[in-house]
Amino acid sequence: MATRIYNDWQAAYPDETKCATNVEYVLKACDKYVVNKYDAGGDTMAGPLTAPSFNATSTKEAKQNIKPFEDSALDIIKDLNIVSYNFKTDDKGEPQIGFIAEDTDPLLSGKDQKSMKINTTIGLLLKSIQELTAEIEQLKKQTKP
Repeated sequence: MATRIYNDWQAAYPDETKCATNVEYVLKACDKYVVNKYDAGGDTMAGPLTAPSFNATSTKEAKQNIKPFEDSALDIIKDLNIVSYNFKTDDKGEPQIGFIAEDTDPLLSGKDQKSMKINTTIGLLLKSIQELTAEIEQLKKQTKP
């Protein structure tokens, strides 16, 4: 199925090099995927999406107002309510573990609190590891004779 979708997309857009510009076409080629247009202009889908990798733009050339994140990531993460659930659209009922966007800090779920900002969540998780590592190092120094 994935090969057919890709081949259909490639035939329709032979000169395109960026798949993201034609996500709606690719996803509509498969009946299980639903694409919605939101006022923000983004494409979203319901259903599984599998790929060898997902790479988010992260170059400093694409960013502005770059500064260190000084808040405690641990304080934000410790208040998260981790839940298990099943998607209503998943016929197999595969169990998921994650968050309910409406119940999370808008820093992680955005203003509308309908989806999760995965890159922000990963950034906070990594900062939490850094904070914990610093605490462990400090404790080690305190316990050395």
